[in-house]
Amino acid sequence: MPEKAPNQMSNSSADTIDKDIETSSTHSVPDDTDETGVDDIEAYPAGGNGTIAMKEGPMTRSSTKSSWKDPGPPPDGGLLAWWQVFLSHLVIMNTWGFINSFGVFQTYYVTALDRPPSDISWVGSMQVFLLFFVGTFTGRLTDAGYFRPVFVTGSILGVFGLFMASLSTTYWQLFLAQGVCCGLGNGFLFCPALSTLSTYFSKKRSLAIGIGAAGSATGGIVFPIMVQQLLPKVGFPWTMRALAFIQLACLLVCDIGIKTRVPPRKTGALVDWASFKELPYVLFAIGMFFTFMGVYFAFYYLGSFARDIIGVPYSESINIIIILNGVGVLGRVLPNHLADRFFGPLNTLITAVFITSMCCLCWIAVSNRAGLYAWTVAYGIGGAAIQGLFPATLSSLTTDLRKAGTRMGQVFTIVSFAVLIGPPISGQLIQLRNGGYLYAQLFGGVSLAVGFCLLVASRLARIGLLDSLKSINTPLDHCQGETLLRGLPQEDLVGRQALWAVVLHRKARYVLHRAVSDVRIGNACAALDALKACNSLGVYPPSSLAHHIPPIRTASNRRDGEHTLKMVQRATERETRAWAALPSSREMAIRRLSSVLLMGALLTVITPFTPFSWMIPSQGPELLDQFISPPLFLGALFFQWRIAGVVGNIMIHVMDVAFVYHHGMYWGLAFLEVVLCVMVNMVKNEVLRRFSAAGLVGGLWAIGWFATPQRYKQQAWEHLKWIWTMMAFNHAAGAATGRRRRF
Repeated sequence: MPEKAPNQMSNSSADTIDKDIETSSTHSVPDDTDETGVDDIEAYPAGGNGTIAMKEGPMTRSSTKSSWKDPGPPPDGGLLAWWQVFLSHLVIMNTWGFINSFGVFQTYYVTALDRPPSDISWVGSMQVFLLFFVGTFTGRLTDAGYFRPVFVTGSILGVFGLFMASLSTTYWQLFLAQGVCCGLGNGFLFCPALSTLSTYFSKKRSLAIGIGAAGSATGGIVFPIMVQQLLPKVGFPWTMRALAFIQLACLLVCDIGIKTRVPPRKTGALVDWASFKELPYVLFAIGMFFTFMGVYFAFYYLGSFARDIIGVPYSESINIIIILNGVGVLGRVLPNHLADRFFGPLNTLITAVFITSMCCLCWIAVSNRAGLYAWTVAYGIGGAAIQGLFPATLSSLTTDLRKAGTRMGQVFTIVSFAVLIGPPISGQLIQLRNGGYLYAQLFGGVSLAVGFCLLVASRLARIGLLDSLKSINTPLDHCQGETLLRGLPQEDLVGRQALWAVVLHRKARYVLHRAVSDVRIGNACAALDALKACNSLGVYPPSSLAHHIPPIRTASNRRDGEHTLKMVQRATERETRAWAALPSSREMAIRRLSSVLLMGALLTVITPFTPFSWMIPSQGPELLDQFISPPLFLGALFFQWRIAGVVGNIMIHVMDVAFVYHHGMYWGLAFLEVVLCVMVNMVKNEVLRRFSAAGLVGGLWAIGWFATPQRYKQQAWEHLKWIWTMMAFNHAAGAATGRRRRF
């Protein structure tokens, strides 16, 4: 159906709009033609800039009906649909799950073949590379109706490769059998199974794909246990043959049971070049390239790290790999369920990538068994969430289900080069460090962080915010600024709430200045008019006005209550709570208590670079620090208490703190502050938003500590003391003169 103009859209909550944009998937049917025989214009659901996309037409009604039979909407449940989920689970268990188990073979092959880790990792990298690389070809063949021949071919290649691996005695034999042959078989199975599954669900698609993707966790548990138990008893050849028989039995059931639902699309190019003109799709593909370049490092090298650095025996290193894959069941199902119910797949994926990148960087601090097991659980959940949400998010970017296989396969092919080069690069960095893992850990964490930034850019492009911010630095007068703001589509409200600190500086500050000045001089009626003007522009007043809301509300009741009612109806639900209705005392108490408790825990345990650690003589650089640290620690909790009590958007001001870590990174970290604000504002629940804010701040402390060279930490501490001392002095001086600032 045609897309509504921005000023005609329903004024529902921006949060609802945000989730609807994320989770909606239009089931395009080429039978929707008008009397002229030309396809109707179909709204492009991912665009927030008012753009529209045409279907593949033009085509006549008669030709359409003859070439396409409408399968109807996805059943989104039922016995057949959930049976396809189970079969997809088996397929992914024997493809992606077997690949996730390569850490067991990595450790064994290094010893048995006497080859460096970087050489062995090429076997596993080739498996993942071919699994994704052939996706473009198998996806298009699946769309064209050749699902069964493709799937049978993949089953034969996968089982044959394992039997050949059981006969291999040299490195190159294993590379060709397990790396190339098994990799090709996995590629012929993986993409067709996922693209077929996505056609059976709409609202529950992320959950269904997550359950199917949980097969990688199942395989990551089953296959390492089999190798651990069989290898010392029956030897390597019969261990590989036992794995081949398991795969043969599972794939036979899948060959018979998987049914395609959407009729084939016989015509069309091998590559859908039009999809690369969609900025969200392109940014997503590049973001996942960097994400997968870093995420598989731990799956390949965690066992070797446990043996070489921590000193655990081989059997225990296999247990660690089993745990890494086992927690993936939770990491694949729960995030996908949350994506369907609350946040949308792309929002949830962005959060998972951010958390996983932080975990990868925190791996640097792991130095004992307890820390290794705790880190394995955290990273296993995050890495599994990425793998489970990746196909679900990619599916949500596809509106025409006839092209689901092609569009999935294209991104799989792009990602394949990342998984091909990522683990070998990590192996070379380990050799460069003479067996140390620091460079490889930094490579993995930074790759994930770059992927996170690109996925955020994809999210912003999807709601049209990037187009709105192109002229952010262009000076505007009042009339030009109001015209531009009124022209922004309704979808932009979600993302731009977090960026108004930047946007207001150029485009709407004059309106807010008028509101602030009117409030402070007591002109409540004029302030109400200014606030109404702010609302009409999609701009919301700063949190400092929350203390002046009661007189404004009183004035509005004395004047015309209808104005306020219309104003509140146009505002989003979250912003309405922020300045049209103060939170309850119970909500405020929960908010403050949760934020302070979490911040207190973060400041005491997450890193040695905290006020609490300065109280310890062995860690405090100077005696003076022992006296300063208690008030600093209590002051940090007090500031968190005050911040938690502010009614309005959360702004994480980390620029001054981040500046002490590296002076040259000031502006980059300033941009990171804006990105973090976007992430926090994606969280719908108020208490979770506060926990997210505290967690992100704590994560920045940890990153700063581990990323800062030792010679700069003393300087950083001195600079930080100066910043906090000046803040305390200014606050005290302002209180003495009656001009105390509000935090």
